[in-house]
Amino acid sequence: MNTITFNYTREDVLKAFELHFAKKFPLRSRLMLILGVAVLIGSLVQFIVPFIAYPNMKWILLLMGVFYIGFYFYRKRIMVNMAMRNPTISDMGSMEFSSDKIRFSGEKGASEQVWSNFIDLIEDENSLLLYISKQNFFILPKRCFSDEDLNLIRSSMQKDNAT
Repeated sequence: MNTITFNYTREDVLKAFELHFAKKFPLRSRLMLILGVAVLIGSLVQFIVPFIAYPNMKWILLLMGVFYIGFYFYRKRIMVNMAMRNPTISDMGSMEFSSDKIRFSGEKGASEQVWSNFIDLIEDENSLLLYISKQNFFILPKRCFSDEDLNLIRSSMQKDNAT
């Protein structure tokens, strides 16, 4: 059984959430940004061709567009702050894994999962996310793992998901 000891950094959690939303909810996660841009375009149209019945509409649309775009970026920061305060993430201490299971341990307790409990695995150059459900995942920062460890995790997931 391989044991990895680590602490999550803010950057690990931010990259993991960006990967999660980009891969699992590509349109829904960017909806506020898309809406903000659309409202800003509506505002610009109002500046070029004013709507006489509502002369202040262009300013309202401009403020709404700026608010939606600002909220999109602010929401990411809030989610990372909330995740960093979560005892599961903030107190994580070690991870033990073998070809049949993985065990996450910290100050608040431990969780042991067999590989067949995971429904999906997605990764990028920074993170590997192991999904228990569509919304719940474990973050494995790649900086903490050797290539051999990562290959063992990938092969364990493929072996159990193939059966």
